[in-house]
Amino acid sequence: MNKDLRVNALKLRVGPENEQIFNDDFWEELDAVTNAVDNVKARLTVDAACVFYSKPLFESGTLGTKCNTQVVVPHKTQSYGDSQDPAEESIPLCTLKNFPYQIEHTIQWARDYFEGVFVEGPNEYHKYSENPAKYLEMVSKELRQQQNLLRAKLETVDKIAREFNRASHENCVRLARDMFQDLFHNMIAQLLYTFPPEHKTESGQLFWSGLKRLPKILNFHPEDPTHQDFVFSCANLFAYVFNLPRIEDKNFTTKVAASIHVDDYKPKNVVIKESDKDTREEKAEDDEVRIAELSQLLVSKRIFMKDFFKKFYIDAKISDDKKVNTIEFEKDDDSNFHIDFIAAVANLRARNYCIEEVPRHKVKMIAGKIIPAIATATAMIVGAVGFEMYKMIGNKDVGVYRNAFCNLAIPLWIFSEPSPPIKNTDKEYDPIMMGPVKAVPHGIEKFLIHENSYF
Repeated sequence: MNKDLRVNALKLRVGPENEQIFNDDFWEELDAVTNAVDNVKARLTVDAACVFYSKPLFESGTLGTKCNTQVVVPHKTQSYGDSQDPAEESIPLCTLKNFPYQIEHTIQWARDYFEGVFVEGPNEYHKYSENPAKYLEMVSKELRQQQNLLRAKLETVDKIAREFNRASHENCVRLARDMFQDLFHNMIAQLLYTFPPEHKTESGQLFWSGLKRLPKILNFHPEDPTHQDFVFSCANLFAYVFNLPRIEDKNFTTKVAASIHVDDYKPKNVVIKESDKDTREEKAEDDEVRIAELSQLLVSKRIFMKDFFKKFYIDAKISDDKKVNTIEFEKDDDSNFHIDFIAAVANLRARNYCIEEVPRHKVKMIAGKIIPAIATATAMIVGAVGFEMYKMIGNKDVGVYRNAFCNLAIPLWIFSEPSPPIKNTDKEYDPIMMGPVKAVPHGIEKFLIHENSYF
C-alpha cells in the first residue's frame, strides 16, 4: 500500500537479555513506539524504556472479543506500568493437589509440577552450589512451617546433585520411569490409603462423592502411547538439564523404561487436607527424619562441586565443561518437550481421576494461556491505535487522546481520556527505601531521592 515504507525486522525477544541490541542508540532515534507484543513482561520492558527515554507509547492488546488501547504521553499521562489488571481467579489448592475433576485442573497441576522440577529445581541447585551451608539455612528458615515443601525442595536438589556426575541417557530414562511411578502410582496409592473408598466424612457422607472423584492407580505399560510420550519427553528434559545430547529414538526410552524394576510402594501415615478450609499442616510421619538426612547428605560427600574439594571427601570429579542447564517455560517451541511433558502428565493424571483426556493442542492452549485471536477485534483495535497516532503526528493536545476499552460480544465501546501521571510526594517512610524520601522537585513524576542521599 505504501511503496516507500521501509521496515527493519528484528526477530529477538524484548527483554534484558537483548539490551545490547535495544540500547541507548536504538531508543533515542525513535519518535514513538507502538506495541503489538503478546505478554505482560515484554509490555513492561517497553513501557519502562519509553518512560526512561521520554518516548510516546501506543499500547494495545486483544483477548478474544475484548480489546483495548492505552496512550502514554511522556510527563502528561500514566504509563502502562502504573496500573495492573485484576488477579486471575485461581483454582483451590486442594482441588489441584488431590481432588481434580476437570481437565483444566490436571493441566494446571502438570504446569506447576514442570515449573517446580525443571525450572525451579536447576535454579535451586545453582543457589545451593554457591554455598551449601548458607542455602540449607536459608530454605530451612523460609519453609520452617511447611515441611512437605521443604522436603520436596531438598529432594529435588539432592536428586540433581546425585545424578549430576553420572548422568547418561539410561539414567535420564530411569529418572523418568521413577517419576511415573511416583506421580501416577505412589501418590494415588497414598491418597487411597489415607482416604479409602469407603471413607466417610464427619457428617456420615461418603468422602469420595460429589466433586471428589475416586482415583485409580496406574501401572506402567510400555506399549501405551501416553506412557511412552511421558518417558520420552521427561527423559529429554533431564538430558537437557544435565547437558546431554537430545534423545531422538523413542523406542530406546521405551525399551529402557520397560526393563527398569521399581520397588513396591508402602503407604505411610500422612496428613492430607480434605479441603482448603482444613487448617492442618500437610506432612508425612518421617518428614523431620528425611529432612535431616537430606541436609546431612547435601553438606557431605555428595557435594559434587570443585569449590569444595579441599573441604569434603568427593567421590567423583567434575569436568570443566559440565554444567547444569536451567529451563524457562516456552510454549511456542515444539522441539523443547515442554508442552509434550505437560500434556502427558495432564492426561495421565486425568486418567487417574477418570477425566476425559484432551489432545496436545488443547493442553498447549490452556497451559500457555492462549486465547484465539479474532480478526474483527484485531482490526478494530488497529484502527483505534491509528487514530491516536494521527493525533500525535498532528501535535494535538493531550486532551484529545483517548484510551479504548471494547468488547465486540456485548457490544461495548468505552473511550476515555488518559489518566494524568502519578506524582510522587515527600514521604516520612518509604517501605522500599526503608527510610524517609523527598521528591525533587516536589510533585515530579516517578522520581524520588532518599533523604540521606547526596548528588
